[in-house]
Amino acid sequence: MGHKFRVVVRRYFPTIDFHRVGKGTDTLVSLRDSLNTRMLQAITPHLNITYELHEAWDGEWGALGSDGNWSGLVGTLQHQKADFSTTITPTAPRLLVMEHIRIYASDPFIIISAKPRPLAPSQALITPFTGEFKS
Repeated sequence: MGHKFRVVVRRYFPTIDFHRVGKGTDTLVSLRDSLNTRMLQAITPHLNITYELHEAWDGEWGALGSDGNWSGLVGTLQHQKADFSTTITPTAPRLLVMEHIRIYASDPFIIISAKPRPLAPSQALITPFTGEFKS
């Protein structure tokens, strides 16, 4: 129908990455290869839509101010200066004022352990055996 969607983004590699095309508070950006770039490139031909990407005016994610206005990505959406955003983490305050269409998350949880060390000489006698020993 001729509407070009306005998407507000904030750099969060590897989920989304871009470089600035212009300067100022309404910065147009161009995507670099990232997860959201690939998703946008995959779905836009099927939905027959076009879009332009802009960085949030203050470069922030979005926090609620004392006056009831939001900053960052959330504020850009609140003031209808964008149609949607690609990456906004749902928080309790945001869930009260926004609808998240689809949530996907990466888990930064990593298990770290020490490298195996040689066994103590006192364990050399029992190491070849399995099971439980009783004294």
